[in-house]
Amino acid sequence: MRLIKPEDIESADFAKESKERAKRLKDIEIDYRTSKHVGFIVKDDVKDTVHHVIYKDNKPPPADWSCDCNWHATRGTFGKYCAHILAVNLWLSRDKNKLGDE
Repeated sequence: MRLIKPEDIESADFAKESKERAKRLKDIEIDYRTSKHVGFIVKDDVKDTVHHVIYKDNKPPPADWSCDCNWHATRGTFGKYCAHILAVNLWLSRDKNKLGDE
C-alpha cells in the first residue's frame, strides 16, 4: 500500500485547511479489505459527516486514493487529496499494523 508520509503531508502543496482537518479526524476504521482494495470509514463528529475512502492497489497515483466527499469529487481529478484521504494516511502511519499484515 502506498502511503503518503506525514512529513510529505506537512511539506507538500496541500491546502492548509485540509491538513489541519486531517489531523483532527481520528475516528477511522477499516470497512473492508480485498486483495486489491481497502475501504475506510472516516467520521467527522464536528461536521457530523461520514465519508468512505478507498485505496486501490491496481491504480497509479494519484488515482490509487479516492473519497466520496464533494471536495475530492471536484478536485481529485487534478491529483489533489482531501482531508479524509490525508487523515487515513496519518492514521495508518501512526500504526502500520492496523492492516494486519504490513
